[in-house]
Amino acid sequence: MDAALEAAISDADSASRVRLTLDRDGEIAAEASEISYPFAADFEAGPEVRVAIAAEPVSSKNVFLFHKTTNRDPYARRMKRYPSADDVILVNESRCVTESSIANVAVRRDGVWVTPPLDDGLLGGVYRRYLLAEGVLVEGPIERDELVASEEVGLFNSVRGWCRARFLG
Repeated sequence: MDAALEAAISDADSASRVRLTLDRDGEIAAEASEISYPFAADFEAGPEVRVAIAAEPVSSKNVFLFHKTTNRDPYARRMKRYPSADDVILVNESRCVTESSIANVAVRRDGVWVTPPLDDGLLGGVYRRYLLAEGVLVEGPIERDELVASEEVGLFNSVRGWCRARFLG
């Protein structure tokens, strides 16, 4: 694994995103790609992204949502339906927000950033776990109607940091 990671970043001369994969046969591969945007450490510094809310719910029991895999179909299928969106926020069968196609989600509720609990059907995310440990976020269910009514909706991941969500009309 170390050799694959070293090889992937050996020619990198700027900030890079590294993808490490493990196939069914135990083969490890790594690839790096340049990051062309700065990391936004807080909501206010983040770029604005256009988002839609997926009409098709996800299942909170779908194991592919809890683990980072190459099975991107649950995300790609929903993104395809909203070509003018930068990202799509997913909602489960109980109308609770889970995540976006590439990031975790939070709403500011009474001055506190709230992110959905893992049981609602989402990838925990490295940056999400860090923000929870630092006390920047707390876990709590977010219903679809609250998401739409929220003045501040943030998307975040460990590559981009924070983005400010703006809903498409």
